[in-house]
Amino acid sequence: MNDFLIALQFLTRITIKKDLIITEDNFGKSSFYFPLVGFFLGCILALIGYVASRLFQPFTTVIFLIAAEVILTGGLHLDGYMDTCDGIFSGRQRERMLEIMKDSRVGANSVIGLFILILLKIGLLLELMTTLNIIPILFIMPLMGRWAMVYIIAFFPYARKAGLGSYFSQSISKRQFIHITLYSVFIALVMLPVKLYLVLVLTAFFVHLIAHKINKILLGHTGDTYGAVNEMTETLYLLGCVVISKL
Repeated sequence: MNDFLIALQFLTRITIKKDLIITEDNFGKSSFYFPLVGFFLGCILALIGYVASRLFQPFTTVIFLIAAEVILTGGLHLDGYMDTCDGIFSGRQRERMLEIMKDSRVGANSVIGLFILILLKIGLLLELMTTLNIIPILFIMPLMGRWAMVYIIAFFPYARKAGLGSYFSQSISKRQFIHITLYSVFIALVMLPVKLYLVLVLTAFFVHLIAHKINKILLGHTGDTYGAVNEMTETLYLLGCVVISKL
């Protein structure tokens, strides 16, 4: 329970217990619960989506959903996504890319990347609201993003010598990743309609491609790229749901 609360309070703005005992060991092991935290966020988003859709038009509902996720997470993953855009699209050498990603200043690439990401999410969520019951999809969207983070932690090296992300990379084995995947898949199969099961496989496939490409460029991953992959995974998942719903 302590590890779950650490994961919850690290990945979100939700504070359950202020005096949590946090060590390097249990901080790293808390990543076992990342997808579960994602599902918890999904439950909140589903509730917001359900209520908002009965009070507002689809566009307003979508804005509420996107704003709610940013507020609940404190923009943690978006920040990583923006830093990753600045670094990777700078076209510099690996070491310089990592320096740029660590720089707190906002560059043009991150602004463009954020603009594209938010527009895509708005468009895809609007599409889904007109073709499917969006509530089950919202339950699983954050779970998929956090599962992707754990996949990277388990299978790819950490690109820096030190950092918060290094604690995770030292704590999750491939065997533990299998257990994480099993409980994540179980939740997804229970919540999603059968028609969307294929989306899980397609999303996982593209997560691997993206993670492999980033690894090739940076010779590993960082906390920023964990967040970036989370954001891209959520968007790919929504895209997959739209495509499959049209078949």
